[in-house]
Amino acid sequence: MALVSIVDTTVLLTDGAVTPRELANSIKNDYKKNQQLLIDKLCKDCKIWTFVEEGKPFEAILKVADDWDADLIVLGTHGRTGLSHILIGSVAEKIVRHSTKPIFIIPIKL
Repeated sequence: MALVSIVDTTVLLTDGAVTPRELANSIKNDYKKNQQLLIDKLCKDCKIWTFVEEGKPFEAILKVADDWDADLIVLGTHGRTGLSHILIGSVAEKIVRHSTKPIFIIPIKL
C-alpha cells in the first residue's frame, strides 16, 4: 500500500518573502508530517510506503501508480461543481479519464 501526496507546482505563488522552491519544500514537509499522522492514527502496524511528489497532481498520481504497478487507485474528492470546478478542475475526473487502472473514489465532506 502507498500513500501519495502531490505539491501542485503549477499554482505556487508567493508574495516574495519566500521563493516558490522554499514554499514547495515547506508544503512537502507538511504533507510528510500529515501522512505520518494519518498512518499512526489509522494503521500504525501496517507497512505503508509514502510519496510526496511535485507537478500536476493527476499526472504525478498516475505516474506513481504506473511505477508501482498499482492494482487500484483510491482517491478522495471534494465534489466541487460550478465555477469552482471550472476554475480549479478535478484531479479525480482527470485520473478517471486517463487511468488504465481501476479507481475507487471517496467523496470527502468538509
